[in-house]
This record gives sequence, C-alpha cells and structure tokens, in this order.
Amino acid sequence: HLSNNKSLFLRQLSHNLRQPIQALSCYSSVLDMTFTNRPLDPLQQTVAKLSSAIDELNHTFNHILDLANLETGLQIPHLAAVNINLLLTSLENQFAPQAAKRGLKLKISLRTRPPYFIYSDANILSQIIGNLIDNAIKYTTSGWVVIMVVKISDHRLKLHVCDSGIGIAD
Repeated sequence: HLSNNKSLFLRQLSHNLRQPIQALSCYSSVLDMTFTNRPLDPLQQTVAKLSSAIDELNHTFNHILDLANLETGLQIPHLAAVNINLLLTSLENQFAPQAAKRGLKLKISLRTRPPYFIYSDANILSQIIGNLIDNAIKYTTSGWVVIMVVKISDHRLKLHVCDSGIGIAD
C-alpha cells in the first residue's frame, strides 16, 4: 500500500513539475541565445550558469522518477560499459559549486590506469554517487570531500567517498 501511495505521489509530482521546468528551460534558452553573441557582457556567464542549473534540475528530476520506477518495476536498468572517469568528471562539475559555496575542497581522483569502464546503468550509477557526494558536502562543515575509485581485482573497482565531516553513526 505504501509503495502504491509513493508511486501515485511521484506521478503527481512529475505531472505538476514538468511544465514549470520546461518553461524555465525555454526562457533560459532565449536568454542563452541573446547573450551568446555578447561574450563581453557580464551577464553572459550568469545566463550560462542558469542554463546549466536548469538542465541539471531537469536531469535530477528525471533521475528521481527513474529510481521510483525501478522500485515499482516500471523501469529496467540499461546496463552498458560506463567510463568511470567521464562519470566522475560530470559529477565534479555538478557538485564543485556547491562544495565551494560551503568553503569545502572537492577532490575527485580520476583513474590513471585500467580498468576505466564498469558495467552498470550510467544514469542510476550517477544518481547513487551523486547522492553520496551531496550528503558528504551537506554534512561536512569544513575541510574536504574526496572521491576515488580503486581497483580491488582484475575486474572490480571500489568507490570511496571520504570527507572530513561528522561521519555516519555505527
């Protein structure tokens, strides 16, 4: 019963938020086109950041719905080779402003040796790692957040999210 209520809630949330997010995206595109031809205008960078933030909002919103659909069996993971360095670089770009705003150093160590690829659903994996990074940033008042992927066997990698925050209770 709880699962059905959650699914209904997420469907209603999806319906109610899609239109405003789409409108924001359209307005942002107009601003982006206007300021693309004015590279010296001080607002050009702000408009570019606004567009990026709206794209990320839309992307995150879709991830939330994807995860909800996984729980209800409405979505099946699409497994493929995922370049872990590209995924981590994308997450670093997404979370660096949030970390900087809190005065934290975000350090993502990219793999310098194989394996570089993992077999997973890129969107789901990005959401999971993004949630870990987001929590690390939220619960760290000063210092750093470090993300690294280490090889633990010929065909296995292990993700580490470390921070100077309060930690997780036993």
